[in-house]
This record gives sequence, C-alpha cells and structure tokens, in this order.
Amino acid sequence: MLAEISKSLGRSRLFTVGIGSAPNTFLMEHIASQGRGTFTHIGSQAEVDARMTELFNKLESPVMTDLRVTTNDAKLETWPNPIPIFMPANPSC
Repeated sequence: MLAEISKSLGRSRLFTVGIGSAPNTFLMEHIASQGRGTFTHIGSQAEVDARMTELFNKLESPVMTDLRVTTNDAKLETWPNPIPIFMPANPSC
C-alpha cells in the first residue's frame, strides 16, 4: 500500500484519521508520512467534530506556502523528501 501511495500520489497530500480506541496508528502514521500529510487520532466519538474542525482549519491555513530553493550545489538534501506541496481545495485561494 505504501508503494502505491508513493507511486500514485503526484502533487496531492494524504491525511489519515483514526477514530476510537483501536485504529492501526502505526500504519496510519506511516501512510500519512508517505503521503506528506499528518495522522489525526480521535479517541472518542464525542471528539469528532472538534478534532475534524481543527484538522480542516489547519488545512485551510498553511503556515508556509510557495517554498522554493535555488542552488548550484548538486549534493543538496532536503527533508522531508519530497517537500510537501500544499494544493488548496479552492484554486482561487
């Protein structure tokens, strides 16, 4: 599954959400990491609205956008690699 995510993701990002006491957090964290996103664990059904609102607010208000690096150093390393690309849901943003 991780290989398919890496192969098919393109410029998109993948955010995973686990609800309840038994989601496979190890797998969901790795999927989110591979997808250049984050994993949100919601412990109970009562937290769903607040935690999802928090996630959507973070997605709508990125801390940094349009990052670019120009260098002549062919040995430049970046982390994370690849650098996450934010694609707004509304292209007019």
